[in-house]
Amino acid sequence: MKIAFFGDIHGQVFQMLATALYWQRKTDTQLEYIVQVGDFGAFPDLESIQQDKAAWRFAQKNPAELDFSCLLGVKEGSLADSLKLARQELRRPIYFIRGNHDDVEWLEEVRNGRPIASESTAVDAFDLFHYVSDGSVLQFGDLTIGFLGGIENPEQRPQDVFNEAAYKSLLALPCGMLDVLVTHEPPYGVSTGYGGQVQGSAKITTLLEAIAPRYLIAGHLHHVIGPRQFGTTTYLGLNVLFNARSERRCVEPGSLVILDTTLNTLDLITDDWLAGITQDFSFENRAILK
Repeated sequence: MKIAFFGDIHGQVFQMLATALYWQRKTDTQLEYIVQVGDFGAFPDLESIQQDKAAWRFAQKNPAELDFSCLLGVKEGSLADSLKLARQELRRPIYFIRGNHDDVEWLEEVRNGRPIASESTAVDAFDLFHYVSDGSVLQFGDLTIGFLGGIENPEQRPQDVFNEAAYKSLLALPCGMLDVLVTHEPPYGVSTGYGGQVQGSAKITTLLEAIAPRYLIAGHLHHVIGPRQFGTTTYLGLNVLFNARSERRCVEPGSLVILDTTLNTLDLITDDWLAGITQDFSFENRAILK
């Protein structure tokens, strides 16, 4: 079984879809599941994204960061047809957690508004994207995967903090039960910031030591870190889909990794074809996918 994991996408859903679909066609391989590690850019409208000063600043420079909210308004036409076809080709929705640049209040409203409570909630009309709430433990084929969004110490928005009840529920899991733990923030000490500050979450480190998943996949820091070993756990930090501080303006190498459960391998995708999916890519005509 092959499962894809994407790093932070910051709203650029069409480029993520194109990357997943192109990988499938190029390798002639069906992805069983796709998971995204937070900072999905789940802002339903302009008013929502304007409440996040950093997200709004970058969206003004790169309108593609508003694509998720644009997708929510699509009802018919050629773009709708392309999205329906994409859903058929992927076979399953893409699962995502919250980061520190998502409208968590809106996501929880959508989840709570469903007639039947579920740990995985469709957020769009095409059933392309499912929000996974904090503390969820889902079975993906023969893999048991746990999910925790948010960050330990938000600088600006208190709502981005870890859900304490969800954190404790994961902490109480039997050691070794999880095959994969998906978090937005990585464990403490994996990197240093521009000012020399140590990055990562001490609470994620504590969680890692307590429940010892086989893999930990995270994002947040916008560059590839690892794979590294934390005891029996293999940690991998994913690159951001697009680097807002770069002139590259195309999908970044290392923003996608494929977990092959048969071979027990993590394959970071760094191929040249990633450069063909740019920030102004049109999913409507899907030229790269034909």
